[in-house]
Amino acid sequence: MRYFETGAIRSSDEGKLDFEGFLHPLFIQRFAEYMHKHRKQEDGKLRASDNWQKGMPKESFMKSGWRHFFDWWKQHRGWKGNDTLEDSICALVFNCQGYLVSILKERGYQEWVDQKDQKTNQKSESTSLDHLKEELVPTPEILSCSVGFVKSGQWKETSVPIVENLGANW
Repeated sequence: MRYFETGAIRSSDEGKLDFEGFLHPLFIQRFAEYMHKHRKQEDGKLRASDNWQKGMPKESFMKSGWRHFFDWWKQHRGWKGNDTLEDSICALVFNCQGYLVSILKERGYQEWVDQKDQKTNQKSESTSLDHLKEELVPTPEILSCSVGFVKSGQWKETSVPIVENLGANW
């Protein structure tokens, strides 16, 4: 639990994904500028910002990604690129993102995330600790641990009890 000077209380953020910390605002700003610049189509119309999310073949992301990586690499080596260094990197990031989203969708990752979030929300709605009794049923794994050691030149393992008896009122 986290307790604040104001009296507010929040659950611990330990073990939770830190979206705010993983990305840098300068990166997000520059990437958005790149993406916005490339929304204009050949006919002059502006496509929706999330148009790419409708899906494209992975081969399209791969081929484009290689071209932009090559352009970035040439500039890194001091050669002239076809685009600016920043645009080459943003284009590569776009193609990596598109490819990754494609494979995540193929393996049903979104459904897994939705199920995980649903379970997390159900637990956080509970104000009782009764669910812990069901989740923390004593098992040999909880009540003992494995210990390894060398005896007579050979590796041996044994299970050492941590708690012998929790009693009937667990």
